[in-house]
Amino acid sequence: MKMRTLAMGMVSLAWVATAMPADADTAYTHDYEMNEPAGATVMVDTGSTPVEGTVGSEVITGATYDGATGYRFPRLTPNTPPAHPEHLVSIPDGPSVDPGTDDYSIEIRYRTTNKFGNLIQKGQAATVGGQIKIQLPKGRPSCYYKGSSGRVGIGGPSSLADGAWHTLVCTRTSTAVDLYVDGVHVGHKNGASGTIDNSFPMTIGGKPQCDQIKVTCDYFGGDVDYVKLVKGPLGGGPAADTTSPTVSSTSPAADALDTRRGANVTATFSEPVRGVSGSTMTLRRASTGEPVGAAVTYDAASRTAKLNPAAFLPRGTRFTVTLTPAVTDIAGNPLAATSWSFTTTR
Repeated sequence: MKMRTLAMGMVSLAWVATAMPADADTAYTHDYEMNEPAGATVMVDTGSTPVEGTVGSEVITGATYDGATGYRFPRLTPNTPPAHPEHLVSIPDGPSVDPGTDDYSIEIRYRTTNKFGNLIQKGQAATVGGQIKIQLPKGRPSCYYKGSSGRVGIGGPSSLADGAWHTLVCTRTSTAVDLYVDGVHVGHKNGASGTIDNSFPMTIGGKPQCDQIKVTCDYFGGDVDYVKLVKGPLGGGPAADTTSPTVSSTSPAADALDTRRGANVTATFSEPVRGVSGSTMTLRRASTGEPVGAAVTYDAASRTAKLNPAAFLPRGTRFTVTLTPAVTDIAGNPLAATSWSFTTTR
């Protein structure tokens, strides 16, 4: 895994390869792993037709979070001058970056707690030749393609501004646009966008032409792990997520003795989950099954559920924690029923 963020510099790097192969049945890719160290100014492309990007001076490369290394965009106050072109990464315009009339896909892994900003785009509202954009209005991912035949867009069902990693895939064909979130197909919109071929660079982090007065810059604040662009036959969407979440650690540990009577109970999951509540995470006296009143919360950033008993637990007593299959991952795969026990101090 790799954190990343595209930032638009004032100067774009030259094409490493400008010629497009002639085989119309081949997909051409740009793969930006964004693993460069701190202070990097060039974003390396390991795809089939490499086009290196320029990293703006405000973008923090070599940033790490939850096992991923990538780029970090500092938060900028919305709609406040001046513009910050150094907040962006820029990929130069070229024949394999523009969709033209071909199928096209953008995949990006990101995390944020901000409910605004443009993640990635090529062109702006009035750009001749059309536009591609993934934005985050109110935290909800939204992608669209606008070309010679019209604009076709689709939005996600809910905000993803929870601080956790999320992967978006936005695809377009000659007849539709589709959106996938964390491997789940969340939206489909029929419609033809036609030819998209403009002279703008592809930027991540906001607009390249803006002043924060007449034209807002819509700067993204957060981390980006990687970006992948595919032009040509897509062969369907990403593989479905069929792996259920698991509990990777607990506190107290299973069969722990001498647990503090006022300690909270926590469970950390292997991936982001939904459905954690007082009915799906419970605490009971092991000998009688009597429930213990408690407040249950979930922290998305650490993927940790916390159960806070309403009162100190009795001394020298064994308790059992239970998590039910109503806890699921983002794709809807259920957690296997999970329980463990511990004993309080005497």
